[in-house]
Amino acid sequence: TAPNSLTHKIAREKYLKEIVWSLMNGQITIVHGISGSGKTTIAILTAHFLKDTYKDGVLWFRGDIKAIGSILEEIGSNYGEAPTPELSNETKSALVKEILKNKDTLIIIDNVEEIEPIITYLAPKSEDKYRLLLTSIHTFNHKHELSKIKLSGFSKEEALNLSEMILGKAYVKANFDKIIDLNSKLEHSPLGITVLLKQLVEKPELLSKFLKQLNKGVFNLSSLQYDSKNLTQSLAIAYSLLKPEQQKLLSVIGVFKGTDFDTEAVAAIVENENNSVKKLVEELHQLSFIEQSRNGRYRLHPFVKIYLQSKITDLEVYKRLLEYYEVKFRPDRSDNPNTKRWILSEIENIIGA
Repeated sequence: TAPNSLTHKIAREKYLKEIVWSLMNGQITIVHGISGSGKTTIAILTAHFLKDTYKDGVLWFRGDIKAIGSILEEIGSNYGEAPTPELSNETKSALVKEILKNKDTLIIIDNVEEIEPIITYLAPKSEDKYRLLLTSIHTFNHKHELSKIKLSGFSKEEALNLSEMILGKAYVKANFDKIIDLNSKLEHSPLGITVLLKQLVEKPELLSKFLKQLNKGVFNLSSLQYDSKNLTQSLAIAYSLLKPEQQKLLSVIGVFKGTDFDTEAVAAIVENENNSVKKLVEELHQLSFIEQSRNGRYRLHPFVKIYLQSKITDLEVYKRLLEYYEVKFRPDRSDNPNTKRWILSEIENIIGA
């Protein structure tokens, strides 16, 4: 029941090997990352790669649109023993687990929003043959041991290969520097690259326009479709699932126009203790909203950054950021090597503010 194999696909062998190894070891495996990091794509690749290994079937479900009770009913139905809807989830679970325990079956649940019902009603025992693969924007902390695999962006080579698959080698060769620049500005995001390249198939002349918009941070996210919703809606859904304190912090991080930022600057604009901010930033990193950069700094995916800039309603955050930079950079410190390194790392943020 898995979706059809992809027309344009990058193998992403590193992740595929991790997932296969984890499943072979009988672990409940969760692939996590922010919207657009390629979770569904790698799950589809896994499904088709392992379809001959799991001779009793690969079953695919959407965790964001199907409740656990409906999933249990459909699993039973696939093997001719569907539990009736009026039964409790406990009863459905017992019936379905009895069916599955000797089945070479891979169950994939994409876009999981709640882990507890899946663990409670569908987690296999160590002696069971069936396996469970989940994808989610969340990492989930649970007493049940989970094998967590976090997706990052494409490598430069993968991004270029996908560009050639979608646009053709001739177009990429003719616009090589611009394609490299586009992929780089999108930080080799699977979603970002795929969405924009498919638009270029229809209108190849838009390449320069896309680059200008990304440079200015004024890209119209609502024009881009993702998972039957526009990208703004997809990000808004993910944002709405955060805790209030996480939302509050994340909503002002769009103020940083540069490549990355540090927690000290974030603490200055939210007027909070740096240790508290570090904790929240790490939580958002675990939830894949924020990515680790270099030297203890963090960064945002370009599309996430553009979305968050639309969430800034208090323009005082720019003032507080500038005041922080004014205090941090004093003329008497200008010859200090550490100050020079700090300026180089913050120059884009300073100019942007």
